[in-house]
Amino acid sequence: MHTNTYVWGEGYQVDSSQEFSNFTPKNVKPFKGADTPDVVDVAFGWYHEAYITKQGELFVCAKAKMSSIKIKEVPDGVRDPIVKVGTLPKGTKVLQVCFTRQRMFVVTQDGKLFVF
Repeated sequence: MHTNTYVWGEGYQVDSSQEFSNFTPKNVKPFKGADTPDVVDVAFGWYHEAYITKQGELFVCAKAKMSSIKIKEVPDGVRDPIVKVGTLPKGTKVLQVCFTRQRMFVVTQDGKLFVF
């Protein structure tokens, strides 16, 4: 079964009459559908988001922030650009990611640690 990835938060609702809420889960569109990467873990840093797939691939993007007053031109759930990390050695499978304010730490399935 293919996963769906939802995120929410990082903002506040100005008033309940608005059609957009930061507290409503949003489906992340780059990972929606059978032909997209199958995400099994997500990590959030101060400025970035990281997504690990079932195959151990790592995708990153800038942290998406949107005010609670929805801007009609900004589609909800879009992470653009989302990039597959290609700087890890070939065949490396990612197990876990975490962030500090300025660094991303990547642990691989074979126990290696990479710092970005």
